[in-house]
Amino acid sequence: MQRRRYLAALSTVATVGLAGCGGEESPDNGESGTPTDTPRSTPSDGTPHSDAEEWHTTYRDALEAEGIKVDFSTVTNRRLVLDYNTNTTTRDALFEEATLVAETYANVLEPSWELDVAELWALDPEIDDPQNEAIMSYLVQTKWAREWKAGNLSDDEFINNVSNTAELYKKY
Repeated sequence: MQRRRYLAALSTVATVGLAGCGGEESPDNGESGTPTDTPRSTPSDGTPHSDAEEWHTTYRDALEAEGIKVDFSTVTNRRLVLDYNTNTTTRDALFEEATLVAETYANVLEPSWELDVAELWALDPEIDDPQNEAIMSYLVQTKWAREWKAGNLSDDEFINNVSNTAELYKKY
């Protein structure tokens, strides 16, 4: 997918730009060595560690339990990008599914994970062309997710915030 190549290039540029800063060498695997690139949590012994793979698994499992098929996910510079396949055929169904995906993000988000935003893409699994497979994209600011989960943001406010970021790429 084009955006995956873009994200990989962005990650590489960030890594190259950070090389030589702070006195630490950047890793040879092409990933940024900054501590905020991946979500973090604190295990029971109180020591922070990176558990991006565990987090991805948790979110993927939660989405798949709801019938959402995750195609791709990555975290770069405190931004989660997640693609999922959809078979919805109406605009209402598409937005209902987006609500479910956004609420699932909020429900699995741990307080110690250092993410700013989730960039979510609904894809048409029948289209093989990466330039044309996107149906819709939208953002969930982590701040909104945490406020909603804590009961400080109503369901309507949370969904309106998310809906206001939505871009449709196909007519429904």
